[in-house]
Amino acid sequence: MELTTSDHDGIVVAEFSGALDEVSAAQVSAHLGELVPPLGRVLLDLTRTTRLSGAGLRLLLLLRRQARQQRARLVLSGVPDDLRRMLTHRDAFVVTDSVAAGVQVLNEGN
Repeated sequence: MELTTSDHDGIVVAEFSGALDEVSAAQVSAHLGELVPPLGRVLLDLTRTTRLSGAGLRLLLLLRRQARQQRARLVLSGVPDDLRRMLTHRDAFVVTDSVAAGVQVLNEGN
């Protein structure tokens, strides 16, 4: 798994490429503070994610908790349909179809 981050007008855009599994989830977990800044806006792009294991799902939940603790806003994009239904159940995550749509959501209200 590869993680690349960029800044898009004050939004942290994190793109996951490859399998988000136990090993890669542990690597990302070590950098949660860098990925989710206090009062920040974060967009996780899963478009290039080839597999999401249980550990990968736990990582997404950890990122959501970190965002809430940091009072940051978190949006996911590029989520496969089967996973999207699970992640949006009870408004657990805000999920958009594209990075551009995610940026638009994060820019609303700012």
